[in-house]
Amino acid sequence: MTYKVINSMKTGSYTGKFGEMFKYAVQLEGVDGAVELSQKPDTPEPKAGDDLNGTIEETQYGKKFKKEQAPYKGGGAGNRGYDSEGMAWGNSLTNAVAVVNAAVMSGYKIVKPTPGAIAEEVLAVATKLYVGRPAAKTNDAGDPPVSNYTPDQAPTENELTAQGLDVPFL
Repeated sequence: MTYKVINSMKTGSYTGKFGEMFKYAVQLEGVDGAVELSQKPDTPEPKAGDDLNGTIEETQYGKKFKKEQAPYKGGGAGNRGYDSEGMAWGNSLTNAVAVVNAAVMSGYKIVKPTPGAIAEEVLAVATKLYVGRPAAKTNDAGDPPVSNYTPDQAPTENELTAQGLDVPFL
C-alpha cells in the first residue's frame, strides 16, 4: 500500500543484521499515531509529501513500517540481451575449429591448405554442429534450420573414415 508522509523525525540509530540503520518516527496520512521506520543511512530521510510503499505491522513495541522491496531480478548472467542463436553459432564455430584442428593433426588433408580453404572447412563443420544441435529450431514441417552454408561443403563421414578418422557426428 502507498502512504503519504505528513511528518518525519529521526529518533536514533542501531546496528542490525544489515549494518547501521537509522530509526525515524513517521506520521502517515490516514494512520493514527506515528510508525517506526528503519532504513540505511544512505537512504534519503523521509520528508513531508513523500510516498512510501509498504505495510504497517503492529508489534509489541508499536507500529513498524515495513517498506515494500523491489522484486528481485536475479543475479548472475541473466538476460543481457545476448542472442541465444548467435551464442549457439559462436559455440558451433569454436567447436568446429577444434574438430578441424583435430582432424588435420590426425592426418586429414585439406585439398588446398589456404586460409580460405581452412575457413570453409571450419564453416562447414560449424554449420553441421549448429544445425544438428538438440535445440535447433525447425519449421512447421519439422525441417532443420536454414543455414548460409550447405553440408556438402564439409567432408562426409565416409571421407573422414577413409582418412582414418572416426568422427561419426559429422
